[in-house]
Amino acid sequence: MCLSTIIFVCVIFIEFSNGQTCLSSPPELQWNTATGVFEGELTFGAETFTINDVTFTTRAHNGRIPSPTLRFKRGQEYHLKLINTLSPEPASTLHNEIKDLQWTNIHTHGLHISGESPADNIFDKINGGEDHLYIYNFPCDHAGGLSWYHPHVHGSTAVQVGGGAVGAIIVEEDARAEGLPLWLISMEEIVLVIQHLELNRLRGIARRGSDPVFNFNGGNSDFWIINGEYQPDICLTTGKWKRFRIVNSDMRRANEYTIDAAGGDTSSCNVYLISKDGVLIHGQNNQVPREITTRTMYFTVASRAEVA
Repeated sequence: MCLSTIIFVCVIFIEFSNGQTCLSSPPELQWNTATGVFEGELTFGAETFTINDVTFTTRAHNGRIPSPTLRFKRGQEYHLKLINTLSPEPASTLHNEIKDLQWTNIHTHGLHISGESPADNIFDKINGGEDHLYIYNFPCDHAGGLSWYHPHVHGSTAVQVGGGAVGAIIVEEDARAEGLPLWLISMEEIVLVIQHLELNRLRGIARRGSDPVFNFNGGNSDFWIINGEYQPDICLTTGKWKRFRIVNSDMRRANEYTIDAAGGDTSSCNVYLISKDGVLIHGQNNQVPREITTRTMYFTVASRAEVA
């Protein structure tokens, strides 16, 4: 495993004008509650994107990178329908090979729900032209926090996840039940899904599996994006705290991310760690949050953190 050190969100405008373009959180999936349970749909299909002046065709949820954020409440039942709009293909009988690239599913990281069907069973496979209903039951004592999801069919995970099909999950906190301070749950937030696009490497993997979808015609093949954008600006207001919910979806590397203000003014920003991998962090004298004096955070593969 390699370690990459990245200055990310390195242009934070402490004061910004009305014309400044500021990064937003990824769109959230909208739930329908007409039947008494939360119902929603994700489509999975081929999409073409141009990012950082590079055009590539890949697979994505609901036509975007990253996938929509899934927001859940504890004590509730959710019905999530996954619709695979890709063309169907026969299931491969090979083992430990790049295969089944038109098959997909959904796997969550960090949720305390059933690992059996119809919930988070990684062995469920949905072929192109088919759909599947996931049913998630959240216990009343499920902790709030940040998780994430992605396809996890053996043989096609690298192509689908590396191509951008990942999304954040937020389980809403219950301040009274979890003993959380009001300032934490009322803080303005932004979800940041960090993705490492290694398009040339991914093209090589896709070709090994005779992929009918993934296509990349050249150019800059190795770069990071945040919420589908290359080198975006995150805008803050002086004297106002903002909660960063960060998903590191890099499949191969542990990364260090540093938060700096515009112009490198290190005195204008303080960074405090709230949680890692959905678990609340306690600092000195059992106080939350814990200050990160270096403003640098270490992320393992597929990890999450929340800072303010």
